[in-house]
Amino acid sequence: MHPLLLVSRWSAIVFAILLIALHVFDSSVDASWQPISDYALGPWGWAMKIAFASMGLAFLTLGVFSFTSEKGILIKIGGTLIILAAIGSFIGSVFDTDPAGTGPDAMTTSGQIHAGAAGLLGFMVLSTIFFTIHTMRSGSATERWYLLTTTCLLWIAEIVLVGAMATMLSKTNGQIGPDTPFGWQGRIVLFLCAMWCIFCGLALQTNNAQYHLQPESGKGSTA
Repeated sequence: MHPLLLVSRWSAIVFAILLIALHVFDSSVDASWQPISDYALGPWGWAMKIAFASMGLAFLTLGVFSFTSEKGILIKIGGTLIILAAIGSFIGSVFDTDPAGTGPDAMTTSGQIHAGAAGLLGFMVLSTIFFTIHTMRSGSATERWYLLTTTCLLWIAEIVLVGAMATMLSKTNGQIGPDTPFGWQGRIVLFLCAMWCIFCGLALQTNNAQYHLQPESGKGSTA
């Protein structure tokens, strides 16, 4: 497997493992409404920071691969978007969030930076459209199916999350708290992001392998 895709796969796996571990070992966060960023403020904060950095690395290596090993405008657009999301993840790993429920006037500089960085995750979700269309053109039918299915699930989860946030926050004047229980929806989106990176890497590897085999096939058929 291409080194960049291998790094992306294992980085996504590390993120998923740490995300699950945090829910098992850190009971200081109420997963029903507090975002995962709040884990960075607790005793397992180091694990949350590593998880954010791992996700950033998973995004970044996919983006770099799209520019160095793939051809086509769609994959380049997708690569640009996912690199922007990677920057957001790296920033989120450095700057801690403010505790959930902190009002706008009470937010620290670190919290404001983290909130802005979190918004860049939307670029990753958008990038999946371009990556998926690109990989649908070739590669294993099984891997294309896995990627398409994961992309659809991710978009459904994202739409559900955005809808839940819009509905609940409109009733609390934008304040996150126990009355805004969309914490699990956000976690599902992030977990699907990690799974998507894994399946996208597999599909891109097949595309890349076929691309390098084509010249040899052509030579063989000419002879």
